[in-house]
Amino acid sequence: HRFIDLESEVLALRFSNDGAFLLVGDVEGFISVWNVRSRERVYRIHGHHGFVLDFAASPDGGSFATASGDGSVKVWNLASGAQIASFDRHRGAVHSVDFSRDGSLLASGSNDGTVRIWDLLIGSQRQVLYPHDGIVLATRFLADGKTLVSSSADRSILFTDFKAGKVVHTIHGHSDRVVALALSADGGKIASASWDR
Repeated sequence: HRFIDLESEVLALRFSNDGAFLLVGDVEGFISVWNVRSRERVYRIHGHHGFVLDFAASPDGGSFATASGDGSVKVWNLASGAQIASFDRHRGAVHSVDFSRDGSLLASGSNDGTVRIWDLLIGSQRQVLYPHDGIVLATRFLADGKTLVSSSADRSILFTDFKAGKVVHTIHGHSDRVVALALSADGGKIASASWDR
């Protein structure tokens, strides 16, 4: 069934943690938040000057982050749509964002080949990692508070101890770029998707 009608092509979708809202990002940089039950749009903001490519919901459910083709990462208040933070240190499109389990950190992966970790408590870049030999397409924090999983156009999945700044495990299971990662609820399993079908 058709849920909503939109003004432009959609590239990113995410439910809020409680399932009450649907976050929609489009090719023109607009972010729309919809009430799932009423099917009414709560607000629409022009959040980026490029494609909206990914969403992440904060663990407390009060905010969400966006990744964009304009090279920026932004954090928004879910209820009001007000911008909380903006980070623009990447030198290429940003494909992925993810909150740490305690909500204090945000990770982003980009065309510039870096994974950047942002400290949301002080609003600045904490760390830059160069784990891959290609563009970074997905980033996911593990529940241990020190490990970040990332995937890339170089066909690898890497587990990086970001506190130590070193790769601790590598998976080479795909023959083409690895475009998406998903963690199980308990954090014990990881699924990956690739262009190799």
